[in-house]
Amino acid sequence: CRYGFWSFEIMFEDETSGYFKRPERIACQNVAFAITQGHKRSELLSKENNIDLNKIFNIPVAGRKSELLRRNYFLHDSLNIHKEKKIALFMGAIAKWAMIDELIENMSCFPEEWVLVLHDRYGSYPEWFMDRVTPYLKGKIFISPFQMLNNKELRVLVSSADLGLAFYKANYSDCYDGKNLKYLGFSSGKIATYLQYGVPVLVNDIGELSSWLVENNIGIMIKNMQDIGTEIRKFDFEKVRERCVRAFDAYLSFSNYEKLILNLIEAE
Repeated sequence: CRYGFWSFEIMFEDETSGYFKRPERIACQNVAFAITQGHKRSELLSKENNIDLNKIFNIPVAGRKSELLRRNYFLHDSLNIHKEKKIALFMGAIAKWAMIDELIENMSCFPEEWVLVLHDRYGSYPEWFMDRVTPYLKGKIFISPFQMLNNKELRVLVSSADLGLAFYKANYSDCYDGKNLKYLGFSSGKIATYLQYGVPVLVNDIGELSSWLVENNIGIMIKNMQDIGTEIRKFDFEKVRERCVRAFDAYLSFSNYEKLILNLIEAE
């Protein structure tokens, strides 16, 4: 049976073991093709799983179609945030590799007119985090109460924000948040989701994805959390939502890769 391998997480031998990697390498011995999310990730997957680099194709993690919705005030109305305030949305996993501690510690660096909304993907906030964030819940940080949103609900929530936040920092606590995060490539679903609905992104230096955001003028890259305010003030928000969806459709959209995938599957 002809088969392919679609990789979303790369496990590294020096972070696991040869014994751990052996079944995966055996399974990949005769793959007709493999898919991952970026040139560096392709090189690493080739090395770790002994796959011919020429058989590996790069496909970003992203939805199919952008939607430039009319600006709404869903988060303002839901969380009783004054409509003159701009919202920086942090969504996804509330985890230390997402640099949530550093973000909270540097809230004073945000411009006065900005507030932060935190939206955990499952609506579940760990106790250590609540202990950490509670002193800051005084009009500057707001916690989303929503759980397990469907796509329609999520797009309304995301499009009510002015800026999406996405930080990644390898902390090597397990095989998922080490090199797999350090070499992120285009595997960030939340960054793609922000752009899909017209929201620019603030990131730390995460390699080729952050460079791509800056080059297309749809994102802000910071070296240090203390630079947030300075970089936000410098960024051109004029018509940025239109730029975001154009960039999404041009490169990230899954519809750009559907034919490639079908051709790979159907090849003799």
